[in-house]
Order: sequence, then structure tokens, then C-alpha cells
Amino acid sequence: VMTLAAEIKTSETIEDEQLLCLTIEVYEDALLALERQDTPLLNTCLRNRRRLLERIKSRSTEGWERAPLDLLQPLFEELRDAEARFIKALDSSVNRMRDEMMVSREHRKARQVY
Repeated sequence: VMTLAAEIKTSETIEDEQLLCLTIEVYEDALLALERQDTPLLNTCLRNRRRLLERIKSRSTEGWERAPLDLLQPLFEELRDAEARFIKALDSSVNRMRDEMMVSREHRKARQVY
């Protein structure tokens, strides 16, 4: 993942397909980081995601370079799916942590009573 960050920073000429594929990979890495509860990896993934999404946004404004948009369409769909999977996993992770905190709080209250 660290090499990916370097690649994103240094490579000014990422091709359209490569840009979308890298973004999909970052979402997959972020999912793994969530599963493993690996906060440093998740933070790295989120930073890379931000950089890549900024690039996608500027490409969308300036125009995609080589590939016709109909050729990129499957990659856009895959990217949307990867983003949806990540958001769903993030939601359930946050809900799980919230539940654990509530249970912990209930235990503390119960102990204070005795």
C-alpha cells in the first residue's frame, strides 16, 4: 500500500483505466483494513482514496484522455460497487463499535450499583 501512495504522488501520467483500477484496489485494501481492524492501513487507504478521487474529479472536469467513456463504463460500475461495499462495511463497523461501547457502559453502570 505504501508503494501505491508513492505511485499516486509521483506518477503524474496515470492512464484512465489505471486510475480507476487503482481506486478500486484502494477500496479493497480499505475493506481488508477494516476487517483486520488495522487503523494505520485504513488511514493510508483513506488518504490514497482522497488523492485518487481528486484525480478522478479533475479528469471528469478536464476530460478523460484516451479511453472512450463506454470502455471505461464497466470500471466505473466496479468502482461504484467497491465504494458501496466499503461504505456498508464501514457502517457495520461503526455500529459494532457503538454497540460494544453501549455494552461496556452498561457493565460499568451495573458495577457501580454493587
